[in-house]
Order: sequence, then C-alpha cells, then structure tokens
Amino acid sequence: MLQKKHEQKWLLQAIFLLIYAFKLLLTTLAFSTAFFAWNKPIDFILLFKACILAEGIFLFKIVIKIIWFSLIGCFKCFNALAGRQIKTTAPDGFWEK
Repeated sequence: MLQKKHEQKWLLQAIFLLIYAFKLLLTTLAFSTAFFAWNKPIDFILLFKACILAEGIFLFKIVIKIIWFSLIGCFKCFNALAGRQIKTTAPDGFWEK
C-alpha cells in the first residue's frame, strides 16, 4: 500500500514538472513571436536563458517543496515505525500514563 502511494506521488510530481517544462517552452515561443512582431534579430539562446531565469524562481520553489514534503514523509514513516517498535518492546501499561 505504501509502495503504491509512493509511486503515485512520484508520478504526480513528474507530471507537474512536465507541465512546467511545457509552460517554459510556451513562454519562450511567446517571447520569440513578440520579437518577430518587432522585426528585430533574435538570439534564441539568450531568449531561452531569459525565459529560464523568469521561470526559474518558480520552478526552484516547486522543486524545494517537493523535496521538503518528501523528507517530511520519510521522517513521518520512520517515526511511525520507530514508535511501533518501541511500543511493542515497552512494558504493559507504559503508554497509558
């Protein structure tokens, strides 16, 4: 059960990262069409770097949140396992106090 939840969580995270990568591509295309409309020469590498910087802070926050929630989930699992192990070795009536 835990394995299935973990796989679903990673699948959702992968889908969200693909959506943001697609958003980055659309942002680059939008900027490039704006430059084409002005009839100015375009440096696509510089344009793509500008789009990465514009979207980078948002993507960085998403990645940090994914890592943070993954770590919190791991700690909760370890604490639950450790708590169960301690409870099974504790004398009767110890946890009712």
